[in-house]
Amino acid sequence: MLKAGGKMVSNCLRSYQNGEMGSTGPTIELFETAEDWHGYEYDSVLLRAVEEIYVEIFQEIFANNRVKLSVFHVTNGRTSRWFQERGFPYLDGMGEGLGEYLKDPEENDDYDDDDDDDGEEEEEE
Repeated sequence: MLKAGGKMVSNCLRSYQNGEMGSTGPTIELFETAEDWHGYEYDSVLLRAVEEIYVEIFQEIFANNRVKLSVFHVTNGRTSRWFQERGFPYLDGMGEGLGEYLKDPEENDDYDDDDDDDGEEEEEE
């Protein structure tokens, strides 16, 4: 849950069983951001935090296994596209179920803390 000004603005309900697909594994059951707070990147911050939590929990098994984070009951097209843009392809063929394989933190360079938008490193002078 993320708060701003004492109000909850973004929330994520997660579980360790995907009831829709009948499988086990980390699952986002509900993911929402208050309408007044769309466009402030709270949703992206919350998703990154959820991914980091699961990476930490499952870090011990990354050497021999892949861990899939699933999202289900995505019934809004815009939300489905939002998750797809963040690396969650369809799992069910209908667009309501999406998932991504979590990355070992040793191999994960997707989150560049540098504010440089072009992806190039700045040279020291």
